[in-house]
Amino acid sequence: EQRYSGYTRAEKEALVTAAMEKAGFGAFLLTNPESPCWLLNLRGGDLPTTPQLNAMALVERGEGLRTTLFVAPEKISDALWREWLAGVAIQPLTALDSYLAGMAGEVGLD
Repeated sequence: EQRYSGYTRAEKEALVTAAMEKAGFGAFLLTNPESPCWLLNLRGGDLPTTPQLNAMALVERGEGLRTTLFVAPEKISDALWREWLAGVAIQPLTALDSYLAGMAGEVGLD
């Protein structure tokens, strides 16, 4: 809930987008597992001492904003995707290298 996270996903995406625009990046890759969990207001149990998913997220600007979560797809239930992650693309973490290789422009990193 927002009372715990402080900001909605849309507000956090706007913060990331503003930073991307300022730096001139067309995309930004959140590599620290804390970062995609922060951005998407997610929690998980992949890491032993923190409630995080082993995941990365890519935020892309273009004709609109696109967020892709790179995570083991079995970690995201259909209900979670429909109710909480609507509009977020889900890709296996193993697909990240080939996805990035097909991109043009500069990608920022956290």
